[in-house]
Amino acid sequence: GGDGDGTVVALKRRRWSVEGMGHMAHLVLLRALPFLRRAALLRTVLLGSALPSPTASGASTAAALALIQHLSLPGPMGMPSLEGGMGELVKAWCQRLASSPGGAPAAVTRALSFAHHSLKPPALHPLPLQYHDLLKEVLKQQCSRCKTCPQEPALCLLCGTLVCAGNECCQDESKVGECTQHAMACGAGCAPFLLAKQCLVFLIRPGSGCRHATLYLDAYGEEDPYLKRGRPLTLNAERYARLLQLWCSHRLHAEVARANHRMTPHMTWESI
Repeated sequence: GGDGDGTVVALKRRRWSVEGMGHMAHLVLLRALPFLRRAALLRTVLLGSALPSPTASGASTAAALALIQHLSLPGPMGMPSLEGGMGELVKAWCQRLASSPGGAPAAVTRALSFAHHSLKPPALHPLPLQYHDLLKEVLKQQCSRCKTCPQEPALCLLCGTLVCAGNECCQDESKVGECTQHAMACGAGCAPFLLAKQCLVFLIRPGSGCRHATLYLDAYGEEDPYLKRGRPLTLNAERYARLLQLWCSHRLHAEVARANHRMTPHMTWESI
């Protein structure tokens, strides 16, 4: 009858208060473990503190709790007490879970047992294998700033944005070109660009830059700068990986400085 159903529901909620909370805490700690590990590494790099003990290296709640203690996070399980609007929000979430079909433990499992997606390794903007495919793709695009097809299109190899290289239409009031402006916003001061019509790669930073090895080679492994020979060109995986390594190791600035040390700059890079 109705009283019997109410008793069953009350018993389920009482069981949830003991077992369900522990189950939810277990799942939350497991999902927080990747973040806690990265936080511990960042603390070691910035503050020079020792890494946590080997007991914090496993994939378990014990490892998460050890990292919470290592990071000196406040409150139980590294969470400070919830007050005000945030406390009411969490309370509403818990009430919704408790009233869901199958009871709270099943609802928590569905909510928290999502597939864990690890962070993808850094990558440059993906490029087509054949250069003529890249040209067809780039020549149809418009600059996001001036809304015209650039006379000299430059493709940012970090994010894939198409910008105007050396055109006055997108220079700022200080005559700084769009490539340099984009390098500041996208590459923290330095970024590689592919000049599509010339098949050239440049590393550009404020006030300077340099030419870099092109990423597309012909069947004989030779470059075709300015596309004078008109040979079919194919993306070279080794050069692509080398440029990626330069970027990942924060050596783009050093590469520009080294290239400018070998030869006298013959152009005003900042206007590009």
